[in-house]
Amino acid sequence: MNEEQRLLFREVLDRAYTMATGSKNRDYNSGGVTWEDYNRRGASSILDMIWRKVLRLCSLEAVGFKARCESVLDTILDLIVYAGFLYVQLRTK
Repeated sequence: MNEEQRLLFREVLDRAYTMATGSKNRDYNSGGVTWEDYNRRGASSILDMIWRKVLRLCSLEAVGFKARCESVLDTILDLIVYAGFLYVQLRTK
């Protein structure tokens, strides 16, 4: 990777961390909803979410990555977050 690519890589990791631990986290985990509620089947629940995002990307690839709603980059960011969730799930089990 060149310097510009390294900076972009760092940027996407920082954005993923901020998204997973910031306001989006509060939206999903208010009112007593817990990590376990979202991941009732443990790692398998997270893998299902990763698979959905991969399928979405495959679908979008077929139309030249032209999304009508959530952007392709947002879907990739979601994948990074879910991969991080899976890492945490496996490390803390």
